[in-house]
Amino acid sequence: MLEDMGNAVKIGDVIIPAVNVQVEGYPGWQKYKDGKEYWYGVYFEILFETGRYWVVDQGSEERYPDRIIVEEYISSRKLVVDQHYNPLNWDDFLTLYKEKING
Repeated sequence: MLEDMGNAVKIGDVIIPAVNVQVEGYPGWQKYKDGKEYWYGVYFEILFETGRYWVVDQGSEERYPDRIIVEEYISSRKLVVDQHYNPLNWDDFLTLYKEKING
């Protein structure tokens, strides 16, 4: 359902401009050249014209691979979480996103 489009994330039919995209193959174990494996979740950031931005994470904790967390920051200069959302699934996330961009 999630696809890395380079400078965007595609969720279903919706393309969302995003940065620091890490979606394909995540959440899951990633093996490094030294043979060690580390758990990583889905991760991307959405920047809004208002200066606010979202950090979106799914499954950063191995024991909760389906949990989606959205933290909304006031600006990149003030790294203080202003809002915190827990959409139930990616459809719920898209509803939240559309509400945000439509005001």
